Amino acid sequence: MKITYLIGAGASANAVPVVAGTDKGIKDIIELMKKDEYSFDDTDTLDNGENTNEVINLLLSDLEWIRGKIVELKSVDNFAKITHSKLKYRRKELRYCYDDDLKRLKHAYAVYLTILQLNNEVDERYVKFFDRILDIGKSKITPENIAIVSWNYDFQPVMALSQLIGVDNPVAVSNELRLYSKNTRIIKNENTGISERHFLIQINGTLCINNEQNKFDDFRYFFRHFSQFNKNVLKHILCQFSDLKNSKFDNSTLSFAWEDDAHRVASGQKSIVNETVDRVKDTQILVIIGYSLPSYNREVDMKIIKGMENLQKVYLQAEDIDARFRSIRNCEKIDITVIHNYKDDFYIPNEYKTLTST
Repeated sequence: MKITYLIGAGASANAVPVVAGTDKGIKDIIELMKKDEYSFDDTDTLDNGENTNEVINLLLSDLEWIRGKIVELKSVDNFAKITHSKLKYRRKELRYCYDDDLKRLKHAYAVYLTILQLNNEVDERYVKFFDRILDIGKSKITPENIAIVSWNYDFQPVMALSQLIGVDNPVAVSNELRLYSKNTRIIKNENTGISERHFLIQINGTLCINNEQNKFDDFRYFFRHFSQFNKNVLKHILCQFSDLKNSKFDNSTLSFAWEDDAHRVASGQKSIVNETVDRVKDTQILVIIGYSLPSYNREVDMKIIKGMENLQKVYLQAEDIDARFRSIRNCEKIDITVIHNYKDDFYIPNEYKTLTST
């Protein structure tokens, strides 16, 4: 049986606040950076020569700005979608148009997510889930009959597997998970030349940066070299943030699914959405965890879910989305089961357990 997991913010909620808790999450990080233990002398500078306190104040200002937009528009995604719509309208008349608000949002939000995850423990549900479904002893540890499609831009899956197998290189761990996102190239088998099947697809991108030399300067660096958040780590992050602010380009690879990825198509690749549809089209069992099928993702969700031509069963480990799912997909011949009282683990269908026991 081909099984696809479609996961949202609720799947990382033990480490990263869900939409309703984002405002408080950002407020907590702001208060953390204002503590005396993270204060710097007025003359202190970053590795790039920028004054440390000036960059901190700039970051704090951007985070407060995001908080204001969340209060006004209810979520980061709503704000990003509205900003992107304005940009699309302006591009009708201008050959090239870039929106500083979207750039500002992505850069500050990526820093927030980085500090947050360094300061929190990993969501243990990922660790337990991977321990149950991955075959750690094999050269390819991910099962061919399972795919995970994530709307999250956090780094919880990689941090969880890193903890499970004792490897502190996030790039190597990402490769083990066959992680795929907008800024990832298709991996082909060295012997056959056939594209590898992705295990984990992050539709909204990941926490990394693409600099002017077209090299990835990952936020993953911080997860590899630092086990927890401290003053030294903050200085490294501030330097990264400062470089982003000083760049005339949007170097963030945190990218919403509905943003244009024409650069992928121009290089001969499919869009991230079409690639995802192709990867999961043979899905027979769909498990939705911590994802509310929000309206701003509706178009993409419809493409992915309607593209599952052989779908037979759906398990919903998310609150109050039964009716919303039925509005996306004709469920006349599909069994839908709502999973209750299952908060400490990710649900694994009995069909998968049966397959692995035979």
